[in-house]
Amino acid sequence: MAQPSESDVYLSYNNADRKVVEELEQQLISSGLTVWRDETSIAVGTEWERASAAALAGARSVLICVGPSGLGRGQLREVDAAAARSAVDPDLPFAAALLPGVPGDFPASALPVQLAERQWLDLRRDFTAVSSFLSSLALTQQPVPTQKAVEPRDDPPVTPSVQSAAAQLTGEVTAAAFVMALLSLHPEYGERRGEKVDLELRSPERATAASWLARVRALLNRDAVKELHGRLVIVSLARLDDTLREQLELGGFLASVEREIREPLADLFAAAPTRPEETVPTHTDNPATIDELNREGFARIVARRIRDTRASELAAADAIVDAEFPFGRSFLVHVHGPWGIGKTSLLNFLRNALHERDPEPWVVVTFNAWQHQRSHRHGGG
Repeated sequence: MAQPSESDVYLSYNNADRKVVEELEQQLISSGLTVWRDETSIAVGTEWERASAAALAGARSVLICVGPSGLGRGQLREVDAAAARSAVDPDLPFAAALLPGVPGDFPASALPVQLAERQWLDLRRDFTAVSSFLSSLALTQQPVPTQKAVEPRDDPPVTPSVQSAAAQLTGEVTAAAFVMALLSLHPEYGERRGEKVDLELRSPERATAASWLARVRALLNRDAVKELHGRLVIVSLARLDDTLREQLELGGFLASVEREIREPLADLFAAAPTRPEETVPTHTDNPATIDELNREGFARIVARRIRDTRASELAAADAIVDAEFPFGRSFLVHVHGPWGIGKTSLLNFLRNALHERDPEPWVVVTFNAWQHQRSHRHGGG
């Protein structure tokens, strides 16, 4: 996983403006700032998109360079990623930088809405205006302990992983896409059960990554949540999207992620959304087909004991000829437990365990006394 790389300025630019941006980069470096630009900061052989996302997630400021050729397709993704960061970090300096060659009557409406509503940095004449950007950047870096003591931050900080995942998403996406971005960074979530979850990305409900995070925050108890980490985001998105929740519940992935969160979930959420009565899922009494409680391991042990007992019976029958029981005596295995404990599921796993290894398959007769208790014949009068 690419870790967020810290720099003072992240430069986003169109390749057609590379020469001018190189000059801007040198101007910033000579002012004592560390600059991240793809050509000078990405090592050979490194995956470009992941390195860029990590750098943007860790940069203290973001400049979207706008030249005569306009914004490139990659820059539009970087604008979305920077906007997602600024939604959770309002102090992030994030602005358009107009380069030489941009017309004097260039309208703000020509920029994406995330940039159009922000004051741009005008470098069309020369780079002297960089000094104003440097001073604003210095102000954001100065600690303000008294302000923090008087005005504590309402929202918990977002972890670098969540920032990186949000930076991968462009435009309006589904909640499932956000979860997939998080799992691409942390496949170990949910005991790696997420690798077997097939997420549906065609959900009609879509929003930007920043909007999803804002909706997640609205669910949380701000006094109890210390940081907004990946597992908490996944659990929250499942509460916002019923289709996603149903998909994540398959194979026990969602339950595993919830267990990995140290704090009690009831304390983290301000108020769990109340589901309408008609949407409460129906739980059948059907036996389990997915082994979530390790019954299959117990079934294999019982199957081995049955095989060993049967083998000893056959050996005894060969050694001692018993006319009454030429094929050995029968034996009984008793499984006891209250209703709903999973006895039928265990017996089904036991049947599978007996069938999967023996060259001569066992004959298994299934009889459910509870289901057949009313089956009887009516005698003639």
